[in-house]
Amino acid sequence: MSTDYTVIDSVSDTKIRADKYKELLVTLVSKKSFADFKTLIDHCLRSFLPFPSHSTHHHDQPTSKTVVEEKTPLTVSRVVLQHMVSGGILSSLEPSLQQSVGHHLLTKLAPRGAAFDDASIAAVVRERLAHLCISSNDWRGAAELLSPSISNTTDEVSKLKASLQVARLYLRAGNCVDQASSALLRAADVATSPSTPQPLAIEYRQCYAEDLYHKAEYTKAYHRY
Repeated sequence: MSTDYTVIDSVSDTKIRADKYKELLVTLVSKKSFADFKTLIDHCLRSFLPFPSHSTHHHDQPTSKTVVEEKTPLTVSRVVLQHMVSGGILSSLEPSLQQSVGHHLLTKLAPRGAAFDDASIAAVVRERLAHLCISSNDWRGAAELLSPSISNTTDEVSKLKASLQVARLYLRAGNCVDQASSALLRAADVATSPSTPQPLAIEYRQCYAEDLYHKAEYTKAYHRY
């Protein structure tokens, strides 16, 4: 496998290099090996490291050439990983392999989660893994995977929808009432905003009432909703 990477990395044209990585992904699907996917992910993310901090000595500072050389593989890596998670590669794997590959990718992306492109890749992976959890009735697992989407979205309506989805999953788990309350609280300001679509506002109140019911706060739920 290392020979394949050496040949691919020797290609100077970034588009051609990315296309060759995509071809390699197709071959990995047929091999059904987590080790091979792990190697590819680790190889792609090797350049997902912060630039070296500036030294107080001028001769130790990175040159503009160094920065350009680091950005180029980063661009290719993101294209390849985006293709893996959104191009049908990840979803074509059997569930157990999807989970292994997806969780490893999330672990490797975690230090770079603040970057928009990295966060968007992670969001797709989380949604895919959450779907697998839901299909196996692992409501809590799905909620934990989707919970970051509440904070990561900048659109208020999307934030409220994410909050409701996570809260309902926690409630369905049966023993995660506090986590459901926390999810609802994170979008409370949006739910009470006059600009929030009425159907969503009503759904939020219903979900909050259900949360109170699970806490056995029947009187509070009755008087408020």
